[in-house]
Amino acid sequence: MVKELTGGYKIKYQSNGLDKDPIEIDFTPPFRRIDMVEELNKIAGLNINPEDLSSAEANQYLKDVCKKFDIKCSRPETTTRLLDKLEGHFLEVTLPNAYTELNDPVVQRQRFADQLKDRQSGDDEAMALDEAFCRALEYGLSPTGGWGLGVDRLCMLLTDSQNIKEVLLFPAMKPQDEPSAKATLGA
Repeated sequence: MVKELTGGYKIKYQSNGLDKDPIEIDFTPPFRRIDMVEELNKIAGLNINPEDLSSAEANQYLKDVCKKFDIKCSRPETTTRLLDKLEGHFLEVTLPNAYTELNDPVVQRQRFADQLKDRQSGDDEAMALDEAFCRALEYGLSPTGGWGLGVDRLCMLLTDSQNIKEVLLFPAMKPQDEPSAKATLGA
């Protein structure tokens, strides 16, 4: 799509405002793929064991790492929230593109169960167990890719727009000072 619209795979985007130099985003396939925990370990010099993320020791280790790098995580300091903060600090700045969706029903059910514990600990952002979704995965969801970017944000990238209102096909909010349709029609 990018090549069709722009004539190439690389675009420039004024992500930091019109007065700053644009960044270049390269959509040339194949896309770089990383494992989040492996990449965190490599970039930050950590020793996170991906097989032991649900233990109290893993949670404490992540708390200590966040403290070491002065990364703030509001309560509750669940493993999921701590990993998210670490990912945002170390990895997000290096990843302008996409991610892979988890489609293993056993692993997904366990992650939902872990998030349910987080939810019971006070994490309002943690997901509840979605048994229907897990059952659908069991029937066989083919490998899928995720795109953490809505169509509106993609349009912003491809048109180098600074404000989402520039690309929306409908007004985000009706102006308060316009006369009502009833008054305009003489009713």
